[in-house]
Amino acid sequence: MPDDPLPLDYRREVLEGVVKTLCAGESCSIVGVGSSGKSNLARHLSRADVRLHYFGLDAPHTVVLYINAKPFAQQPLSNLYLHILERLINALTELDGTFTATIPTLTDWLHHAEKEPPLLAKRYLDRALALVFQHNAQRVLLILDDCDDLIRHAPPHLFCELRAIRDDHKRRLVYLTLTRRELVFLRHDTPEYNEFFELFDAAGHIFPLPMYSETESAQMLRRLAARQQPPRELTPSQLRLMYEWTGGHAGLLRRVFFATLHTWDITASDWIERLSEQADIEAECCTIWTDLEMEEQEDLLRLVACETPSPEGVRRLIRLDIVRRGTEGDKCFSPLFAAFVRRELAKRAASKPIEFDASGGVRADGVRVGDLTPPECELLRYLLSRRGQACGRAELLEVMFAAERTAPTARLHSPPVTRLQQYIDRLKQRLGSAGARLQPYGDGYRLI
Repeated sequence: MPDDPLPLDYRREVLEGVVKTLCAGESCSIVGVGSSGKSNLARHLSRADVRLHYFGLDAPHTVVLYINAKPFAQQPLSNLYLHILERLINALTELDGTFTATIPTLTDWLHHAEKEPPLLAKRYLDRALALVFQHNAQRVLLILDDCDDLIRHAPPHLFCELRAIRDDHKRRLVYLTLTRRELVFLRHDTPEYNEFFELFDAAGHIFPLPMYSETESAQMLRRLAARQQPPRELTPSQLRLMYEWTGGHAGLLRRVFFATLHTWDITASDWIERLSEQADIEAECCTIWTDLEMEEQEDLLRLVACETPSPEGVRRLIRLDIVRRGTEGDKCFSPLFAAFVRRELAKRAASKPIEFDASGGVRADGVRVGDLTPPECELLRYLLSRRGQACGRAELLEVMFAAERTAPTARLHSPPVTRLQQYIDRLKQRLGSAGARLQPYGDGYRLI
C-alpha cells in the first residue's frame, strides 16, 4: 500500500534484535508462517529512511539488497547472481553519491556477465562486492526473502558459493533469510548446506515473527479501509473483534476485512464457524496449517482436542505464535484458525484408521488386510505404537530382527537394510490407499 508507508517503528520488537545481530557481522533468519508479514518486513528494512533509523551514522555506508528469492528456485544459479549484481547497482545509485564512482564499472561488469552468465555471473559479483568494500562500504546486507523453495531445490554448490562469498568478506557481508519454516527443517541432506546453515544456527540468530499486535492490526485495517471506494468506516469495537478473531495474522486480517465488507453479523451464535468456512478464509488457514511440521500439527490437534500435547511441540508452537500461553492455559492464537483445526480433527475422527482388531488381524480404512508376514506385522505394530513420531532405521532393524528370530521361515534373503526396505514396500502395498500414511522420514519412517 504505497500511498500510506509503514511507520518507521514497524515491527520494532523484531527488527531491533535482527539489526543488532547484523551489525555484529552475523547472519540471521526470520521465521514466520505464511502471510504473517515477512515480505513487508524485508522491504521495510530496505527503505532509505528505515536504514537511517536503524543504522544511524553508518547508514550511508550500509548497502541493503532486497532479493525475492522464490522465482530463482527453479532457475540457473547464474540468474540469481545477475539479479544480485543488478540490485547492488540500484542500491548504490540510491546512496546519494557515496558510491557514484563505482557505478560505471559495475554496470560494465553486469553487461559482460550477461553475455555469458554461467561462466561470468558469479565472478563479476565477487569482483563487485570487493570493489564496494574498497570504497568504504561498512557492510552489505543481502536479504533473501521467501527463500524456502530456493533452499529446498537449489543444487548443493549454491550453498558452498554463498558461504565462500561470505567468508571472503567476513563480518562485512551478512545474510538475512526470511522463511516459513526454520532452516534446519528445509534441508539437511548435504554437507554443503550444513556449512551454509552454520551461519544461522547459533543461539539467538533465529528470530520468530509473531503475529501483529492489536495496534499493528488496527493500522493495517485502517489502511485497507481508506483504500475502499467509498472509504470504509471501522469502529473501535470492529477493529478489536477482527484482531481477536484473527489473532493478528496479517493474511487472516485481510480476508476477514473483505468477508465483512458488506455483512457484519456478530449476533449469530455460529458467526466464527461461518466465517471460517468461507473459501478465502479456509484457504488462508490451510496455508498456515501446511507451514507447520507434522509433529506441530499433531500437537495442535491434541491441544484443540483437550488432550496433552508434547512439551517440545507446545514450545515450538508458542515460538511461532500459533499457540499462546495465558492464565487459562494454552490456546490457539485465533478462533478462526481453531475452527479450521477442529474440522481437521473431525476429518481424522471420521476416517477409519490402520489398526489391529481383536483377533490380531490388521484393518486399514475398515478393510481386512491379509497375508502379512510376522516381520511386516511387527514393523506395523511398532510404527502404530509410535504414530506420528519418527522411527529411525536402527530401531526398525531391531524390530525386524526380533520378528525374524521368532519366524525364521518368513525371513527374506537379502542384506538387512535391503530386507527392511522390502518389508516396508510390501507392507505399504498390502495396506492399499492407507499405505500412503507410511512415509519416509530421515533414515527411517513414520506412520501419520
